[in-house]
Amino acid sequence: MQPLFSNIKEQQITIAKRPARAVFDWFTLGFKQFNQHKLHWIILCVLMYTTVLALTMIPLIGEAVGCLLLPGFFTLSAHVVEKKQFHFEAVFSAIRYHYLPLLQIFAVNLLVSFICVGIASHVTEVDLNQLDQVESFLKLMQVAALMYLPFLLIMVLASALVVLHKVAAFEALKYSAYGCIKNLMPLFVFCIFSFFALFLAVIPMLLGLLVFVPIMHCTLFIVQKEIFVTRQAFKLPENDDDSDDGSDGSLYV
Repeated sequence: MQPLFSNIKEQQITIAKRPARAVFDWFTLGFKQFNQHKLHWIILCVLMYTTVLALTMIPLIGEAVGCLLLPGFFTLSAHVVEKKQFHFEAVFSAIRYHYLPLLQIFAVNLLVSFICVGIASHVTEVDLNQLDQVESFLKLMQVAALMYLPFLLIMVLASALVVLHKVAAFEALKYSAYGCIKNLMPLFVFCIFSFFALFLAVIPMLLGLLVFVPIMHCTLFIVQKEIFVTRQAFKLPENDDDSDDGSDGSLYV
C-alpha cells in the first residue's frame, strides 16, 4: 500500500510493522504519560465517561456523543506530548474541528455492530425478537462482542488518523484496517494483555478502572503513533537554475 499523505503540515504517513514484544513498550510509555498528570487524567475520564454513559439512556444519541468526544483523548495526548502541559480544553478539539468525519466513522461502526449482532443471532440460534431470557441475551452478546472486537480497534485507530492528521473518514478506515492486519500479532497480544488488566481493574469494586481507563487512552495514543509513522516534508532551498526540472525539491525525513 502506498504511503498516505496527511492533510496537515505536508506529512507523509507510512504503516510500520511492529514485533509482538513492542506491546510492553506501548504500555510502559502509556503509563509514563499518564503518570505525569495522573490526577488530571482521572478527573477528566470520570467526567467524560459519566457524561457519555448518562446519554446512552437516549438511543443512538449517547453512542454518537461518545464517538465525537472520546477521540479527543488522542488530541489531548498529542498536546501533552508536544506542549508538556495538560489542558482540559484540548480534548474538545476533535468534536470542534472533525465532527463530520467522526460521525461518518460512527455510522460505519453502527452498521458493523448491527451486522455482528445479526450473524451472532444466526450462529447462536437466538431469536432477536425474544431476548427476555438473560441466558440467551448474554450468549448472543458474547458471540457478537468477539466478532466486533477487531472492528472496534479499526474504528478507534481510524478516529486517531482523522483527529491527528485530518485524514478523510473512509481513507482513515482503509489505512486503519491495513495497519491492524499488518500488525496482527502485536495487536492480538495487546488485546489479551488489555483484557487481563481490565479483569484485575474491576476486582476491587471497579475502582481500578479509575487508573485503567486513562492508561488505556494514553497507550492507544502510543499504539497509533508507533503503527502510523509520520515523516515531515523537508524542502531543499529553491534554485533558480533548477526551477524548470519539474521537481519541488521535497524529501521526507
